[in-house]
Amino acid sequence: MYLFHSDPTANLSTSTSLSSLPTNFMDTQRNLRQWLEDVEQSLLTDKVRVVDLQAIGAKKKIYKDLLDQTLEQEICMEQLNMTARDHYPKLAVDTSRRLQEELKNYQDRLYDVKMFLSERLAKYNRVDKTLSDFERSIDEVKLWIRNVQPRLNATDTSYSDSRVLENQLGRSQILQHEIREMQITINRLNKDVVDLTQDADENLARQLREEMRELNESWSHIISSTKVNSKNIQDALKRNKVLQEEIQELEDWITDKEREAPADDGPIFYQDQLRERLDQYQKLQTELNLKEHTVRNLVLQGRQDLSNPSPSAPELAQNLETLISNYTNLQKKVDTKVMFYTDIHELHEELKNLLHQENVWLDGLQNKVFSSSNNGADAEEISEELDTLERFVKTHSKTNYEKMFEISDRLQATKVSIPATNSQLNQFRIRWEQLHDDAFKKLHTLNSQISDYQHMGHQITAMFEWMKHTDNTLNARLKDDVYADDVPGEAEKLIIEFNQYEAFLRSIDDKIHALRSTAKTEAAKRLEQQLVLLRNQFLQLHIKFRQFQKPSDFEPKFAKMRQILIEIEHNVHILDVRSDDPDVIHNQLENCLKLYKTLSDIKSEVEYVIRTGRGIVEKKQSDEPHDLTRQIDQLKAQYNNLGSKVSGAKNQLDSIERHLRKFRKEYSHIHEWFVKADNEIRKIENKQISKNTKEEIDWIRATRNDIKKLEGNFETLKNLERTIQKEADRPLTSLHDKAIELKRQIDQLDRRLKDRSEIVEVNK
Repeated sequence: MYLFHSDPTANLSTSTSLSSLPTNFMDTQRNLRQWLEDVEQSLLTDKVRVVDLQAIGAKKKIYKDLLDQTLEQEICMEQLNMTARDHYPKLAVDTSRRLQEELKNYQDRLYDVKMFLSERLAKYNRVDKTLSDFERSIDEVKLWIRNVQPRLNATDTSYSDSRVLENQLGRSQILQHEIREMQITINRLNKDVVDLTQDADENLARQLREEMRELNESWSHIISSTKVNSKNIQDALKRNKVLQEEIQELEDWITDKEREAPADDGPIFYQDQLRERLDQYQKLQTELNLKEHTVRNLVLQGRQDLSNPSPSAPELAQNLETLISNYTNLQKKVDTKVMFYTDIHELHEELKNLLHQENVWLDGLQNKVFSSSNNGADAEEISEELDTLERFVKTHSKTNYEKMFEISDRLQATKVSIPATNSQLNQFRIRWEQLHDDAFKKLHTLNSQISDYQHMGHQITAMFEWMKHTDNTLNARLKDDVYADDVPGEAEKLIIEFNQYEAFLRSIDDKIHALRSTAKTEAAKRLEQQLVLLRNQFLQLHIKFRQFQKPSDFEPKFAKMRQILIEIEHNVHILDVRSDDPDVIHNQLENCLKLYKTLSDIKSEVEYVIRTGRGIVEKKQSDEPHDLTRQIDQLKAQYNNLGSKVSGAKNQLDSIERHLRKFRKEYSHIHEWFVKADNEIRKIENKQISKNTKEEIDWIRATRNDIKKLEGNFETLKNLERTIQKEADRPLTSLHDKAIELKRQIDQLDRRLKDRSEIVEVNK
């Protein structure tokens, strides 16, 4: 608030001392003073009161006019100052001073008025702007609130489409951003209303406060509605997200379970595999049943959301329909699989049970076919066993057999092929066919045994008659020294007959054992009595037959071979080495080769005698088998011993002959040289020693060199001698003496040559 300056020279203008100033100066001064007083008075009494924009506009006009007048008064003031400056020198000092002070006072007061008017006008401008902005902002906020309300009402949180909800959430976030910006305006309005009501009229202040209160209430409602709407959108989005996630989770779970339940499970090769598949689908069925509650709740929740129409309803409905369809299809598929594998498992178990039952029956059939035997039993017992077996086979139905293979075919058609079961079934089929075949054979055998039992009596009678006839025949042949070799056709026939009746006796013996093994002791005892009688007569007859079978040429050949070997043994001594003459040794070798040839020639006959003799012993065709065996062993040992001696002598004589001939050749070579040299030295010794002795000395020297060379020949003689002595197994002293004597003669010749050489050297 400005304090206007007082006028200390208010009466100065009336003073006579200013009479020298121009009249217009005084009028201007008076008008200025009056204007200042009026304006100052008006300003002092006028207070700023906000009533309405119209009143504020009127006030602004008044102050604008006054401010314009102030500019005019400033011009007047400038004129006064210019005039006063011109007259100051003309005035008294005191008057001039007072005039200056008065004009200065006017100047200051004019400045104060101008400043006050400017501030008052500025304040009214601010109030005008504030009130205008306030009312405009109030209108803008109200308009924004009116525009926002439909947006809030248009938000539908019942949508089940995440994209729609996310769009709504985005719009809600935009709205919240607008609210935050609008909150600044609201805060400014609340501040402005405080400022405005300070200078406002009481009615206007009350109106502004009421208007602001209503606006704040509307704003608070918008804030709370926006928060609720945003929370609803977020909750709906979260609920929809959870719903979609649960649907997707179930879809993923169904997809995983679909993989566990393929359309084609593939073939089954093991019984455990069948059980595993059934357990697998039963487990999957249980899991589906446990999931059914979850699916129902999810579908119910989805349908509740679908009860509120929304643009996204078709998509949610499609997802729910897909979920229900996939779940239902999987459930039907798994139920079908469980039913299928349950049926397959039951069929397989039924097959196993039937297989067990039929195998038990086959065990009974096998026992009846193989465990009992009525071979040789009474006809009545055989007939009873025949009836029992026929009833057991005929009363058993083939229904189970056919049903088993029908089940097997059904299992094969469903790709169930268990090797173990198939193997058991194949074994059962083979066993069924084999045992039925054995049973029919047994029935046929039993039928045959009934007739065979009666036929056996006729066979026994026929055998007694045959033994009587054959005994008479053999007695006659042996009495006449007629043997099997003499009548080969008759002997061959008897061999066949003996073999046949021997087999017949064995069959009777087998029947006896069979009867005893089945506790048919009486039948076995009766049959055994007949067998003992038959066997005793048959054995006696067989002894005669073996004597009849003995080869007729065995004894002569045996005696001949024994005689030849004795003669060879008597001549073996001539093979001993007793001479060092190779010609003598050669004669011995030729004799040895003759003996060797004889042994070779009789080898096959000796082997025949040995083989035949042992056959006679084995066939018990000799009364003294041990003595015959000893003689055969002696013959074999004698032949082998003589063969070894003759073979050894042959090799020995051949080697000694060759070495003796080499010895003779080497000895003759040395001896011939010696004789020649000895004759020559004798001639030299018988001559007179002449002066021309060079030729004689050269011959002596050459001859002595030849003697040295003969050392190798003597070494050869020694080696040959040692070899011959070793091969002869006895000392041949004459051979050694010859070599020693020849060596002595050569040494003596060498001494004679040496002596002659010395004599010749002396007489040169």
